[in-house]
Amino acid sequence: MWTKTNVVTKKNVKVTTYVKGEYKYNFVSTEDSFLDIAWRKLDLMQCINILSSGETSFRGHEYVIFSALCAWVIDPKSNTTIRKNSITLAVARLLSGAEKRAIRERRRTKSEDYGLVTALSPSFYNEIYFPIGGLQRIISTPSRTGLVKKRAPFLRHHNIACTMMGIDHYHRDNLSNTKGFGSASIRKSSELVQSIHEKLGESAPDAKNVENKHYRIVLDSLPFSYAAKSIILDDGRTLFDAMFERDLHVRDFSAVCLQWFKRTLYVANHVLNREADAKTATRLNSREAEAKQAEFIVNCLAGHKPEVFGPPEYILNNGTDIKDIYKHGGLAARKRRS
Repeated sequence: MWTKTNVVTKKNVKVTTYVKGEYKYNFVSTEDSFLDIAWRKLDLMQCINILSSGETSFRGHEYVIFSALCAWVIDPKSNTTIRKNSITLAVARLLSGAEKRAIRERRRTKSEDYGLVTALSPSFYNEIYFPIGGLQRIISTPSRTGLVKKRAPFLRHHNIACTMMGIDHYHRDNLSNTKGFGSASIRKSSELVQSIHEKLGESAPDAKNVENKHYRIVLDSLPFSYAAKSIILDDGRTLFDAMFERDLHVRDFSAVCLQWFKRTLYVANHVLNREADAKTATRLNSREAEAKQAEFIVNCLAGHKPEVFGPPEYILNNGTDIKDIYKHGGLAARKRRS
């Protein structure tokens, strides 16, 4: 029988310690249950509080919450199916891992008893497994390959939107306080997105469609995906690649997660927050929406210190074009000059 021995409130979380003989584990929680912060909806602030608390929760807890957060980053608007499938596949992987460990332990000790899932705590079952639907939910969930296919349209949205944010990042770093260059502009950035993707030999979006058919669809989570694309894992992939491919095993999970949040905060503060630009922007409502989302993300990441990083290399390689369009009014004007 597991016994609750200690409850401590630290920062924005509660740490409950359970003991059974020589074994013990912690349950790091926030005000609401897992169902309410990750399953039914994604409560960004509460998920971040658990992942960045510095406290270790029961096996699999942070991993499942991280899976939910990554699914929201991929599709931030309304598709709960992708998030629930991501959570379920994470739970299934944890169960499979516990079973394999139990079999290895049985062979090592030459025991005839199977304790297939005893490596997972009661809190795992009570907080996550049974509330989401247990085995019935797992067997009715598509495979990881199937889930990646469902996510496929969002890959293009994020790639195009991140190019746009990279352009704005370059503008903020190099042009925003320089005389002779205009304010950051969705129209101009959209034209550049089309030009840059053409140079990369990729299917280039029509500049007229960049904002509404790509950028706006993922704007709510764009600082997270843009930051994730800047983090290179040990295997050479970006964190965003691992998130999209549903292959979330990283060696130092806590360190990667912390760096991700710090860089996301930097993006929200430094690139997305356009309150000054909003006063002069042609499309005022667009800029107000960005500033509002930036403020929300900054609040969710309160307590972190932003980590500075620069635009990706392919954006830096187009620095001359970015300067030109903001000095002379657009690619069309350049074509007329030439």
